[in-house]
This record gives sequence, structure tokens and C-alpha cells, in this order.
Amino acid sequence: MKILYLILICFVFSSLSVFAGGVGEGESAYVVEVPISLRVVAEDDGTDLEERGTVSSSERIKIYKTVGETEYVLGETTISFRNSENQVSNADLSDLLTDYDADNNIAVLRASSVPRASGTLSMYIPKKSVNNAIVICEGARAASQVSQGCSANSVVTSEVLLFPPNGDETYSFSTYDEAGISYWKVDGIEGTGIQTVSINLGGGSDPSNFLEKGETLYLTEESIDYISNINVEYYIDIDGKSYLFLLKYVDPENRFASLYVEVLNDTFIVYKNDVEEFDLNFDGLPDVSYEVLNLDFPFVTAEINKYVKEETQVIDFDTKEKEAVEPSEVNYESSGGIWANYIKNSGLTRSQFFSLIVLGLMFVILMVAFGRQVISMIWKST
Repeated sequence: MKILYLILICFVFSSLSVFAGGVGEGESAYVVEVPISLRVVAEDDGTDLEERGTVSSSERIKIYKTVGETEYVLGETTISFRNSENQVSNADLSDLLTDYDADNNIAVLRASSVPRASGTLSMYIPKKSVNNAIVICEGARAASQVSQGCSANSVVTSEVLLFPPNGDETYSFSTYDEAGISYWKVDGIEGTGIQTVSINLGGGSDPSNFLEKGETLYLTEESIDYISNINVEYYIDIDGKSYLFLLKYVDPENRFASLYVEVLNDTFIVYKNDVEEFDLNFDGLPDVSYEVLNLDFPFVTAEINKYVKEETQVIDFDTKEKEAVEPSEVNYESSGGIWANYIKNSGLTRSQFFSLIVLGLMFVILMVAFGRQVISMIWKST
């Protein structure tokens, strides 16, 4: 009889433990209190953790959200199935915060309010053909707090604009397809909202440098790291004149790209680390250098520099021409004859010319006199 009482007492305590959310050693723990419209599965095998449970101390879970009639993958986080006393127990996700704006393609996932959630998040956002970049708003709690410029919102702790599949050191990108939807998967997020946006061109990580189609990039003497997208025309201004550039093609395997420069009417094939120099005003000197820093389909990141030309001495053609036609000291009194032409062509004055003739005659006389003396001496000796 005592044994029956003991069994009954153990049964009651175990029942109370399960009712309170704890699970006995060796038994399965479950995800419980999942918000409406969400579905939570094990990331490794896709099974529903509300139904099958787990005997693991923690599992990576994948979270789905239904909007209208469409179910989207929202994100992943790690959930612990042990309580503060290190006992296996159910994981309550009632405080898991999610939001989804399908029209503006914004996803929000915050697991920091869930005591059992840990580690960084992975978030999914559907690709949109008209969008080419992702804005990340760390700390956002609702879709209304996610957009470019979200850092102006007091709840957002960090705003980063990334160009897939590139990213800064904090985040990494991959692609994911499920149920006919293609996603960007962003890893390394602390708890945030993300949105895909359309950026035609870029200038490093500062959104204020981004240009719309047909706008102009004004070069100073400082270099600019610039991101170009396929088939977006933009202009580079040199000394008040704009020149059209167009990235016509980027190889999907990032082997090369083609850059069209309108004023040169030429397309240049460029590779990573290539440096191209362009003489845009045809003065024989380069005006712009274009160094390819990275190829990352559909983008090309380049460092663009304006050449600073050294001032060179300019020949004053008017002065040279004037000097060439100014009259010399020559004063011609005679206008014809062979001697007058000789004087004119030699550049001598008339007095100089006659002096030269006199000297020549004296030289001839001396040579004749001297020559006669020599001939006489030779004749006598014979």
C-alpha cells in the first residue's frame, strides 16, 4: 500500500511539472505559445517543434510567417530547451516579435525578448527584380521603422546599406529558394528589420553619394570609390563639362565587365585591378583614371580619380610671329641686281658688304705679290 502511495505522489509531482512547462529528464521539450500566423520548425530537418518536440538542450529554429495566403521564411535563431535550473523544459515564444510588409518588402524579427533565444539571427527577404540592395536597421521593432534613413529613429541603433552579395565584415549573404520564392539570406544580424531597396549607383557606404539615373558625379582632387550598376547611365564632370559613362555588362562569374564612354565612342573591357585612363577632352593628357576594385555581379566598384595637370609654359605664337617679320638693321638703297639680292639674303648691311670686298681684294693682292717672290726664287735656284 505504501508503494502505491509513493507511485501516486510521484505521478502528481510529474504532472505538475509538465503543467508548469517543465519536462522530466529524458523526455521531449516543445516550442509553446507561438504567436498566431507563425510556424516554427527545426532548421536541420524542417519538422514542426510544436508537435514533435526535442530532446536536445538547444536547437536552431526556422520561423515562417503567413501574410494573406502566402507563407514567407522570416528568419532563424537558436532556442534553448533548458530552464534556469538547467532542467529540460518547454520554450515559450509568446514574446517573439515579428512584422512583415509584403508591399514594401520589409521583414522584422526580434528574438531578444525571448529568454531562450541566443546568438545572432539569420533573416530572409524576398528578392525583387527592381531592387538591388538591402538596408539593415538594427533595433527596429516594426516595419514602419525600416527604410533608408532609419537611423534617425531613436529605436534604431545601426543603419547599414549593403549591396548583395557583398556586405561589410559584420554580415554575410547567400541565396535561398523555397516554395517558388527566391530570397536573400543575411547572416550575422543581432535583431532587426531589413528591406530591399533600389539603388542605381553608389559611392561607398554613404547613401548621400548615391545617384539616380542620369545624374552627375562631380570629381574633385580626391578619389571616389564608386559602385556602378548595369545599364544605368551617369555622368562624370570634369571642369564643368559632363561625360556619359555606362556599365553595359558584368560577367555573372565576375571575370570581366564592359564600360562604355560616350565621348570616346568606345567600350572598354575591364578586369579586377585594371586601371583605365581616359582623355575625355582630347588634349593628349588623361583626365580620369578608373581603377576596378571589385567585380560583383551586377555591380562594379571602382576608384575614380581626376588627373591634376601641371601648368606648362605656353608658347606665345603671336610674339614669335611678330619677331619673325620685324625688319633688321639692313637698309636697302638698291632694289635689284645680283649683289643687292646677295646683300639681302646674307643679312649684311651695305657698308659691311663693301668692307668685306675691300678686305678680299687686299688678300688677293698680297697673295699675288707673295706668290711672285716664291716663283722667282724657285726659278733662280734652277
